[in-house]
Amino acid sequence: AMKISRGEERIFVWCFLLAMMEIEGWAEIQTRHIFIDDPVSSLDDHNIFVTASTLYDLIEKHFNERKIIIATHHYGLFSILSNWLKKGEMSSKFKNNLKSRILSRKHGEFSLESIRGDVFLYHLRVLQILKQAQKDGEVHPYHLALLRQVLENVSSFLGDGRISKVLKSIGFENAEEITRIVHTLTHKNVYYYEPNILVPDNLALFDEILEKLNTHYEFVIRVSKS
Repeated sequence: AMKISRGEERIFVWCFLLAMMEIEGWAEIQTRHIFIDDPVSSLDDHNIFVTASTLYDLIEKHFNERKIIIATHHYGLFSILSNWLKKGEMSSKFKNNLKSRILSRKHGEFSLESIRGDVFLYHLRVLQILKQAQKDGEVHPYHLALLRQVLENVSSFLGDGRISKVLKSIGFENAEEITRIVHTLTHKNVYYYEPNILVPDNLALFDEILEKLNTHYEFVIRVSKS
């Protein structure tokens, strides 16, 4: 017998899944739906981007022939993957095939709720995640992507669509330069090579944007004690 680590086990499972996706000899009923449950439960935060990118590539390749259902408890993975599919360069081709839902429990009953009806609470939750990571000293590269999403949604709410305008309104004189930096740091291909920590300059930028955003718009965000 050979003992393998949990990480090696996860790699094996992923290899098995990827191989199954390529097999064409299955009966139609066996490949009509592909259900991927909680793919990041034992991965570190850096690998969330790699996992999201892998899932995105699978969806792009197979979404016309198969229905792919992904369930996750990780807000970061959900938010990043949903954003790529809804607002990415190829979002138009997914438009009629994509549904994003949040499992909610109210009055003892569970229901799948559309994000549209919960937009305000959803983005407060993202901001809460960012503040908690900042407080705990656990800010990872993927948190920058979540921060970018908040900026994009604020700019969309204001009717402009440019995050540079939001950055300028919260006090950045070099808003265009900061926008380019944020876009570069949050490009999905970067995360195959990025370490799991932010360099001091990028961490300082994250802190400054988050602080100015919360101060300007007076978001009330509560985080748990360490």
